[in-house]
Amino acid sequence: MVVLLVRPPNPPDLPKDELERLQEGHMSNMRALAGEGKLLKAGPMEDFSGRNVRGIFILTT
Repeated sequence: MVVLLVRPPNPPDLPKDELERLQEGHMSNMRALAGEGKLLKAGPMEDFSGRNVRGIFILTT
């Protein structure tokens, strides 16, 4: 399965500490999925589509 991480059109303006907390949760989730053997590859993407694509996950099904 392929998952594209897309930035919303009007993202909220969050304080730095909240952004850091969310990023740590995101990375923790990625580590958990990798530890379970579900996450095959993941990483940031440069957006060539004009759709605000920020990252990609490739997961087992």
